[in-house]
Amino acid sequence: MSLLGVSNPVGTGTSINYIGNHAYAYNFATQGSGTFSALDFSTGNEYIIGQISAGQDNKIGAEHEFRLKINGETVFECKNDNGTQITAYAPFTAPINVLLPPNSRIIMEIDVNTETNVAVAFVGRVYA
Repeated sequence: MSLLGVSNPVGTGTSINYIGNHAYAYNFATQGSGTFSALDFSTGNEYIIGQISAGQDNKIGAEHEFRLKINGETVFECKNDNGTQITAYAPFTAPINVLLPPNSRIIMEIDVNTETNVAVAFVGRVYA
């Protein structure tokens, strides 16, 4: 099934949305400590070239670990440890470029050590 004609232009959550040949996903969540999937979706028969970015609260002592998995394999990992002072540090100093293969499961997994707000965004272009 081609996803080029499918459209869902509103909403946040873990899934991917398509508008024409563009794809996007974003999620904002308040989470307690532990691991959760901020994004969790499967690609169709097309591949997608895009960028992922993320951000979180900068509470004192907060730790955040971001992992991008494609078909169960970690392809990117980034950790932020705020230590004993609040910083303006964000886990991605710039969005990361990714190629999402066709017929693949994509998961952006986040580990947090305390209740925190996190945001993840993906935007890309779909190629048949």
